[in-house]
Amino acid sequence: MTPTRGSWLPKARSRTLLAMVAALSLARRLAPLPERAMRLQALAHVLRGEASQAVLALEELGRGALAKDTASRTVYASLVDPRAVRELVGAAQLGLLVQAALALETPLALLWLRACADEPLASEKVEASRLVHRDLSSLSLGERRALARRARGDLQKKLVCDPDPQVVTHLLANPSTTEATALAISSRRPTISAPLEAVLASKRFGVRYRVRLALCKNPYLRRDLAVALLFCLERGDLEEIGRDQSLSVAQRAAAAVLLQAARSS
Repeated sequence: MTPTRGSWLPKARSRTLLAMVAALSLARRLAPLPERAMRLQALAHVLRGEASQAVLALEELGRGALAKDTASRTVYASLVDPRAVRELVGAAQLGLLVQAALALETPLALLWLRACADEPLASEKVEASRLVHRDLSSLSLGERRALARRARGDLQKKLVCDPDPQVVTHLLANPSTTEATALAISSRRPTISAPLEAVLASKRFGVRYRVRLALCKNPYLRRDLAVALLFCLERGDLEEIGRDQSLSVAQRAAAAVLLQAARSS
């Protein structure tokens, strides 16, 4: 019998090469899609498919993102909100994917899938109403949202601490808003997760590296989001997060897993 191409390779190595090729092909196919939501729908379709193939693709996609492959990072950016993925894939399928990742010993896929499968903890320890700037506390929520669309200067600075995600969304869409404002919201503490999530969802600022780094370093960001975002970081920043005692044990442990993967790539 004539050996097939790659049959001389050890089984695990052959599987890895095939997975790399498949993940690279997937990334190149999905990266040109114009909207993050379109890439998310396409990735959800992959994750709803055969579990072992989906897990291997996810593992290599994560490794590509860590290796700074542009297409892999673009596609992985669609997966940074585990809650959105849970809604599209379903808890039962995610459970199957976790089991497949355990069986296949794919650490990056397992890390992401566990963050995705776990329901976010209700850990808000700050009363949202107390976060509204005292000069704006007499305004209704609708008035604050309207102000955010056109705010400038000092008024923008007062809206930075607003806990309402729609206020933040309008503020970040305001033409006069700069990255400095997005960073101020992302770095602010104490806060609650909702306004931080609104920054990440911003098409204008949520894809910027400094903004994502600030969000990762904020202990008030929802834990599943904080873990998923780590795949987007550089090695030096992962090291810093791994040492940051203000962050959750889960987030620091995830940073250590990703650092080990990055060093072995």
